[in-house]
Amino acid sequence: MVLIRSNRPLTGQCNLRFAAALIRRIYRDSASLGDSVRSTCFALLLASFLSWTWAIPASAAHMFIRADQWVEVTFSAPGPIQGDALKLRSDAVSGVGGHVTTDLFDGSVLLGSDTRVVGVGAFGFSETIASFRSASSLYRWESPSFADLTPFNDGSIDGRLRISNDRNWDLDLDRVWMSMLYNTNSAGGNVSYPRPTITSISIVPEPSPSLLLLIGVGLLGTGKRIAVIRGRAPSQ
Repeated sequence: MVLIRSNRPLTGQCNLRFAAALIRRIYRDSASLGDSVRSTCFALLLASFLSWTWAIPASAAHMFIRADQWVEVTFSAPGPIQGDALKLRSDAVSGVGGHVTTDLFDGSVLLGSDTRVVGVGAFGFSETIASFRSASSLYRWESPSFADLTPFNDGSIDGRLRISNDRNWDLDLDRVWMSMLYNTNSAGGNVSYPRPTITSISIVPEPSPSLLLLIGVGLLGTGKRIAVIRGRAPSQ
């Protein structure tokens, strides 16, 4: 089994100083605007600042994933992996019976797609997120979907998983694992080694503090432009 972990850097560490300096500069230069406009713009800028500061850390622990987002997992094989069935499981899935779809890729080539109901059992029990088998496999437990697993067997896999749900759900990515099975029968098999190596995990699309920042800057710029035009207008 392989624990899936993220190598994604902490976004807030890269943008914290820049965001703070920019907010101070814009707020100081917006003194000529009305209080309501200024407060609204400042709230947007503050929201973007907090999003940067409290970005999801690289350990990628418990995550809330919206229905319009998906999880991207990349992985590779350190060598040929014997097996004809592939399982993706977790003991930390919380949902309300959402239909989870997992697409398995070798680079840009789709190897297989699996859809199943996940998250209806008691929290803390291991659940299958996705299950795949080759066309010749005897494995039938939990109705695995067909997939071409040849790139695992020859060690050439440039692996990518795209995991989505049709409703909001929670997932602890540090408690998700993959396993390849060989000597399979209808209900199980032996776990293969060497194991796939997880290289990155991300949520797509990620929360966008940049959008909030651009909206705030745009409103401040528009408001200041209006204030300048009003100042130039002849008095009646």
